Amino acid sequence: MLMSNKDFISPSKSLTFEKTQEKPVKNIYLIRPEERNLMQNRFSCLNFLFLLFFLLMIQSVPLAFAQKFTGFYPDYDAALKASWEKRQNMMIDFYTATCFPSKQLDQEVYRNKAFLPYTDSIICVKVDGESPEGRPLVARFGITGYPTVLFVDPDGQELERLTAFIPLDPFLENLKRILSGNTIPKMESRFLYRRNYHDLYILTLYYVRNVFNKDKLDRYFKAFRKLDPSYSKDSTRVLTRYVLQKELRMGISSVTGEMASYVFQVPEGNSYKLAIQLTDYYLQTGDPEEAWSFFSDYYLIREDKSAIYGYFEDLKRKTGHK
Repeated sequence: MLMSNKDFISPSKSLTFEKTQEKPVKNIYLIRPEERNLMQNRFSCLNFLFLLFFLLMIQSVPLAFAQKFTGFYPDYDAALKASWEKRQNMMIDFYTATCFPSKQLDQEVYRNKAFLPYTDSIICVKVDGESPEGRPLVARFGITGYPTVLFVDPDGQELERLTAFIPLDPFLENLKRILSGNTIPKMESRFLYRRNYHDLYILTLYYVRNVFNKDKLDRYFKAFRKLDPSYSKDSTRVLTRYVLQKELRMGISSVTGEMASYVFQVPEGNSYKLAIQLTDYYLQTGDPEEAWSFFSDYYLIREDKSAIYGYFEDLKRKTGHK
């Protein structure tokens, strides 16, 4: 028998349940459709809140727990012990939780399958430079920026370091070299009796990028340029521009003569970037005539002027040469 409207609970009441009075349908509870929809909405809301809470809980997991790396030891003490027992060098990655280049190194290098085989030959460990355990090590090894990847022998002596983010291929090239025993100290000892292009390239790059040391940089850079005085190799030109630009940015004014000599000897290609940097330096130090004299001469000898035409015209207006 069909039930009439009076068999349902009153719309004016709150969400309640009533037994029907029909004998054939004992113990069945009926709910109005409107209230059923209300219950479904409430359940949907609860499901959403539960999902939101779950996501927040995941994000609140400590970084040390979230970042587990295959092939890395859990802490510095364990790595140091393993290095001593296995007589293997140790790679210590100093990082901080908020450092983007550190995270970039994690994702692009340490989590890359090409890196994993190297962990059999070197003891790897990550150290949070801002943690209570990491601060004494930061002070001990003189860490001044992040990320810094330190290579240490089993006796605790530093071999060399890599600073800032380095992409996978050059990172692995450095790692292969270090594992082969061709470290910075070894190359420096060879320099006393044998000077080759490859060693001097690495030594120059090391002391301008990883550990800036003006005396050592001048020594190796000078010897490096003597092996290719005409800048015939691309690697010579690239490294020369990098060194000169870095020194001028650091305020080493004595490098201006070397920069001018280089751009006039190698006027084409990317040398225009060096010429613009030197011209800007003259302008910033209050010498617009020197800026104009230098850059106008460079403009005359450069064949491809498309990259510098706009800068040249702007310099004319700045220096009053119309």
